[in-house]
Amino acid sequence: MSLSDQALAQQVENAIAADIRVAGLPIVVRAADGEISIKGVVDTMTQKELVHAIVQGIQGVKRVTMVELIVREEITD
Repeated sequence: MSLSDQALAQQVENAIAADIRVAGLPIVVRAADGEISIKGVVDTMTQKELVHAIVQGIQGVKRVTMVELIVREEITD
């Protein structure tokens, strides 16, 4: 991961942590050439959509992949 990728990943992590609705959830961010990959667990589909919106709104993000971001309510249903 290049320095700019590290900076972008850090910016994404900070943005997620700054939103009380998703702060503290077990989410891992990776960046490569402006493409962000998110994995972890959220409680609801609304939170997953919110994470996507937060990440998409960050300058420098070209694409967001969240295939590995699992919604807990889907696991228990």
